[in-house]
Amino acid sequence: MWSCSLCRQQLGQDRAILSESEARPDSSVPLHKRFSLQLGLWLLVSALLPAAIVGAISLSVANESLEQAVRNRLLGSVDTNADRIDAWARRRRAALREFAATATVRSFFEGVQTLDPAARAQFGESLRLQAAALALRHLTAVGPNGLVVASTRGASLDGTNIRTTRIATLYDRARLLGETELSDFSTTQLGQQERGRPTAFVAAPVFNSGLVVGVMVGEVDDRELQDNARVASGLGSNAQVRVVGYLDGVPRLVTNNAASAQGVFSEAGSIAADSIEAQALRGGRGDGRRTTERGERVFTVWRYIPSVRWGVVTQVSEAEAFGPVRQLRVVMSIVSAFAALLAIIVAVWVARRVARPIAELTRVSSKVARGELGARAEAEGDDEVARLAQVFNGMLSTIQQHTEGLESIVAERTRELTERGARIRESIELARKIESSLLPSESERPPLVRKTALIWRPLDEVGGDIAFIEATPQGGFIAAMIDCTGHGIAAAMTAMFASAMCSQAIASHQSQGPAEVLRELDRRLELVFQRARGEGIALGMDVALLMATPGEPLRFAGAGVGLVVRRVDGACEMMAGRRIGLGYGGRRRTVPFIEHQLETATVDSLLLCSDGILDEPVGENGEGLGAERLLEMLRDRSKQEIDEAIREIDAEVVRARGARRQRDDVTVLGITLAREQSLAQKGAA
Repeated sequence: MWSCSLCRQQLGQDRAILSESEARPDSSVPLHKRFSLQLGLWLLVSALLPAAIVGAISLSVANESLEQAVRNRLLGSVDTNADRIDAWARRRRAALREFAATATVRSFFEGVQTLDPAARAQFGESLRLQAAALALRHLTAVGPNGLVVASTRGASLDGTNIRTTRIATLYDRARLLGETELSDFSTTQLGQQERGRPTAFVAAPVFNSGLVVGVMVGEVDDRELQDNARVASGLGSNAQVRVVGYLDGVPRLVTNNAASAQGVFSEAGSIAADSIEAQALRGGRGDGRRTTERGERVFTVWRYIPSVRWGVVTQVSEAEAFGPVRQLRVVMSIVSAFAALLAIIVAVWVARRVARPIAELTRVSSKVARGELGARAEAEGDDEVARLAQVFNGMLSTIQQHTEGLESIVAERTRELTERGARIRESIELARKIESSLLPSESERPPLVRKTALIWRPLDEVGGDIAFIEATPQGGFIAAMIDCTGHGIAAAMTAMFASAMCSQAIASHQSQGPAEVLRELDRRLELVFQRARGEGIALGMDVALLMATPGEPLRFAGAGVGLVVRRVDGACEMMAGRRIGLGYGGRRRTVPFIEHQLETATVDSLLLCSDGILDEPVGENGEGLGAERLLEMLRDRSKQEIDEAIREIDAEVVRARGARRQRDDVTVLGITLAREQSLAQKGAA
C-alpha cells in the first residue's frame, strides 16, 4: 500500500512538472534558436568574464604603478630645484663667512677706533672689490655697538645704527649667536626710506680671539638670485614649478618655470592662506590631488627650503600624467572588442552545432508531457549528443513499460484503499453510536433528578470522555464523569472499558461511599494497566463520582476532576477532588480520596465536567477558560435552567475560541435536583 501511494505521488509530480512546462506560452522564436542564443550567451560570458577581470586588474595595477611613478618624478623635480636654491643660499653664507674670517677684516675691526679717514676709505675700496667678487650688491661693516663703520654705499651710511633698520634681528643673531644667516627679501633699502628692488641680506660675525668684534653684512643682488633660482620641471610642457617666499613679510611668488625676464618677485599679488603654496611655506613636504581655479585636476608635490624659508611646488595635469593609462585602456578596449567578436562567432557556431539535437530531445519531451509515451527522438551520428538521444529513447521505452504497469497497480491499490477506508469509516461511526448510547438520556433520569443536560464534543469522531447517571434501588442515583488519557478510538475503547470497571466497583462498594468506590476502581485499574506500562504505554483517567440517596446528604469524591455546585441562592463553587487520577500506579496510589457531603436542601444544580471545557483557548493569547471563569459564567445565568445555562456557556466558549483548534474532549453533565421531592423526603426523615 505504501509503495503504491509513493508511485502514484511520483507519477503525479512528474506529470505536473511536464504539464507546467507545456502550459508555458510559446515564444515566437523557434526552440532551437532560443537554446542557441542562451548557449551562445553562456559561452560568451564564460570566455569574456575572465578576460574582463584580468583586464580590470591590469588597469588597476598599471594605474597604481603610473601614479607612483608620477609621484616619484614630481618628488625628484621638487628635490632638484630645492637643492639648487639651497646650495646657492649655502654658498652665499659660506662665502661671506670666509671673507669675515680673513686677516684684513679682523685687523680693520681691531683698529677701527684709531683709523684715519684715508684708511677707512681704503678699506671701503677693498669692500667694493670684495663685493664684486662675492656677487653682492653692497658690503657693510658694522661694529659691536651696532654702528656702521664702513660700507660700499659710501660715507653717507657711516654711523647709522643698524639696530634701527629691518635687519636688526639678523645682526643680533650674528653678533650674539655667531650664526651666518640669510634674511627674507624686502623692497626697503638699508639706510633709506624709499623702496627699491627686492633685496635680501647676509650677516656673518667677525671673530678675534674667540670674541665677536663686528659683523659683515652683504646685500644679495636679486639679478644674481634670478640666475641661480631658475627652475625647470622636466615633466612636460604642462608641468608647473613655482617657488614661493616672503617679500616685505607677505607670501609671494618668487619665480616659476615660465617666469619672464623681469626677475624674481615680478608677479603682483599675494598667496592665499589656504593654497598649496602657503602650505609649502609652513614647512615639511607632501603630495596630493587638487582642483585648480580653472577646474583642472592636478597632481601636486611640495617641499620647504629652510635655508631661505621658501617653498617649491611642482604640479602636473592628471590628463597628461595619466595619459599612458588612457592609451592602454583604449588599446585594451580594441583588443577586447576583437576578442568579443571572435568569442561570439565561436559561441554561435558551437551553439548551433549543439542546439539542434537538444531541441529535438526537448520536442520529444513535450510530446511525452502530453501523454505520447511512444514518441522517440532521432539519433543520428556517433557523437555524444547522438548517444544521449539513444539513451533517452531507451529510457522512454522503460518509462512507458513501467507507467503502464504502475497505472494498473495504482488502480488496484486505489480500489483496495477505498474499500478499507469505507470499512474504517463505518467502524468509527459504529463506535461513535456505541459511545453515544452509553451517555445519559433525558428520558431515563432518576426520581431525584428534575432535569439533566449533556454537552459532548469529542476532539475526534470519538473520544475518551464518558458520563453516566443511573438510579439506585434506594430511589437515589449515582452519576459519574470519566476522562481517559488520549483521544480518538484508543481513548474511546479505554473509556468504555473504564465505564464497565466503574460499574463493577460501584456494585461491590456502593454502600461504603464514593471514596471507597474510587479506591476499589484504582486497584482494579492498576491490575489491568501495569502490563501496558511495562510496554511503554501510559494509561490513566480522571473520575468524578456523585451519590444521592433520599433523605441523606449528597456524597462526592473525585480523582483529577471536581464537582461544580450551584446553590439555591445562586452561589456557585467548585469542590475539588484528589489532584491525581486513577490507574497511574506507583506512589500516587497512597494519596487518599476525599469525600464531600452536601445538604440537598441547599443545592439547586450540579455539574460534572471533564478538563476539556476548562482547557478551551478563549483568551487573547490562547489562555484556557479555567474554573474561575466557568463559575463566573454560571453565576451570571443563575436564574436559567441548568440545560439552558450550560448550552449558552458552551456556545460562548466556542465563539471565544474562534479559529483556534479544540485542545481536548469536552464533556459536561448538568443535573437539576427535584426540589419538592427532596424537601418532602428530608421532612419525613
